[in-house]
Amino acid sequence: MKSFIVIAMLALLAGCNTIDSTYNSAQNIVQGVKDDVVGITAGTLESVSGIIRDTADKTDPKGE
Repeated sequence: MKSFIVIAMLALLAGCNTIDSTYNSAQNIVQGVKDDVVGITAGTLESVSGIIRDTADKTDPKGE
């Protein structure tokens, strides 16, 4: 009976360790996806901003 309790406790501890590892891995994946989305969005907005500036420079009449 004591060996069964020891085995059950070891299984419980191993399960908790696995859950913790899974949680940390999922958190790292979510952080990576968030960083990618932020990077892509910032790059896209920078490109659009450059296009708008170029278009504004070309369409504004030059002052004399």
